[in-house]
Amino acid sequence: MSSILGCCINEGQGAFIPRRLISDNVIITYEDLHSLQMKKKGKKGNFALKLHMSKAYDRIEWDFLAEGFSTLINEAKQNGLMKGATIRRERFAINHLFFADDCILFGDASIEGENVVREIIKEYEEISGQRVNFEKSLIYFRANVVANVKDTITNILGVRLTSNPEKYLGLPMMVGRRKNWAFANFLDWFRRRIAGWSLRYLSMGGKEVFVKSVLQSTPVYVMQCFTLPKILCRKLEGIMNKFWWSSNKSNKGIHWSNWDALCKPKSVGGLAKIASYPSFTWRSICSARDLIAKEILWRIGNVYCVNIWNNPWLPRIEKNLVSVRHISSNWTTVNQLIEEDTNTWNRELILNIVDAEQENRILSIPLTDSRSKDMLVWKYEGSAEYSVRSGYWVLVIDYLIL
Repeated sequence: MSSILGCCINEGQGAFIPRRLISDNVIITYEDLHSLQMKKKGKKGNFALKLHMSKAYDRIEWDFLAEGFSTLINEAKQNGLMKGATIRRERFAINHLFFADDCILFGDASIEGENVVREIIKEYEEISGQRVNFEKSLIYFRANVVANVKDTITNILGVRLTSNPEKYLGLPMMVGRRKNWAFANFLDWFRRRIAGWSLRYLSMGGKEVFVKSVLQSTPVYVMQCFTLPKILCRKLEGIMNKFWWSSNKSNKGIHWSNWDALCKPKSVGGLAKIASYPSFTWRSICSARDLIAKEILWRIGNVYCVNIWNNPWLPRIEKNLVSVRHISSNWTTVNQLIEEDTNTWNRELILNIVDAEQENRILSIPLTDSRSKDMLVWKYEGSAEYSVRSGYWVLVIDYLIL
């Protein structure tokens, strides 16, 4: 169905279609509401109406997908009936934002504007079979709208007036000076998510997977749209830290290492050691890691970050490190052995620093003008990718030699 969804779903709908990001709707909504909040002068006012659908997916009819709520609103806009809320010094006007069943309408804060919105909703309900729950729907007005107009429109629509709209797509619709307060719900949700797992008996390996795959990725959605306060980030780190060190029987535990040390990449320490009392699976994984680290070499591309003397980069199975009696400090990286103008090996220079056998191995390495980077490869497979089969035979051969 992916090939026809773009034809069925209106361009105003933010969900279901590739390249329509949920973060776009959040950012646009926030900018619109920020504009409503900041404009305190002028005769024209606007409102934002967050609709609450009653059992949206239970009531929807398939035939309505071809028409859509957007069609009704766009028709009103084209006829000049619904102008929407203007932003950026009235250069742009937005009248609706949809993501699945999360709907926000922007209209004129007047009796005429309210009537247009009400007629659109009524027609939408008749066509689609859906119903709007006005008691749970919220309306927010631009700062320059007077109190009696607010009361009149709110009473006619039968919705709730709010000065601080609720969340939209899981994120706060308005963030003022009290940023920590605005994200307090997210912090509580983060704690609850951990609480559900803390009661389960997870090994340290299981905790590591949960921290990396779930907890550390959870704030990414929020951070697509907002820069989280440092205090909030420290609280999130504290929650993860406590979860990591706590025992299965209680919430307390001794913090044997600081959080900065735990967050280091494995290449510089991190959580890469076998540690005490490891499980057999974790010990097996670590043994395979040692095997891979021993039997990989650098494939030369066009970045040339490979060290001539310290990195394994000579082709063939054995002796991948350059072996010389005296290391010349004048040359350190592989790109210095290549003629820049012709993109060919500097044969004379190579012969001066290595023997004839190593020279032939270096000259056999093809150089390309493509943008492939230097990369680590597994030398026992033609595909350069590690496989369990080839790793097994390497271990067998090593065992037979011993």
